[in-house]
Amino acid sequence: MGEVYAAEHARLDRRVAVKILRSNEQQAALDRFRREVRAIARLESEYVVNVIDCGETDDGTPYLVMDLLRGEDLRCLLERERQLVIPRAVNLILDVCHGVAAVHDAGLVHRDLKPGNLFVTRRSTGEDWCKILDFGVAKIDTSIWIAEGAAGRSPARPTLSGDVNP
Repeated sequence: MGEVYAAEHARLDRRVAVKILRSNEQQAALDRFRREVRAIARLESEYVVNVIDCGETDDGTPYLVMDLLRGEDLRCLLERERQLVIPRAVNLILDVCHGVAAVHDAGLVHRDLKPGNLFVTRRSTGEDWCKILDFGVAKIDTSIWIAEGAAGRSPARPTLSGDVNP
């Protein structure tokens, strides 16, 4: 649906990722792109890609500015390494669970979780860190809304721990 480029944010003097909708996309793709922008902007989680800015170019092409992540998506990692040691795999999945919990707490359903939409980067400590990307087909989960427009919360979930004993 879109193309992602590494760029320099001129006003912030910061390297960023810019996702630009292809100019030949139909209205449905434009609507999906705008929905992705709104969906990601609602989230505040270290396990979900961070939106910095959004807008449209002079010709009306929409764009989304996000953190520039260094690393690779889980699909590429698995193709390259073929298998992961169990503690590493469990920690990556726990990161995804934290991200999904944040997505659900924001009243959204991602609807396209797959290795290509999970990005593995590194923390400053050198540990793996997995972030959820691509909210193009996300939707608002109306089941968490209750009477008179007040937001309800999902039933309590067990706390996830990043500590794993092999």
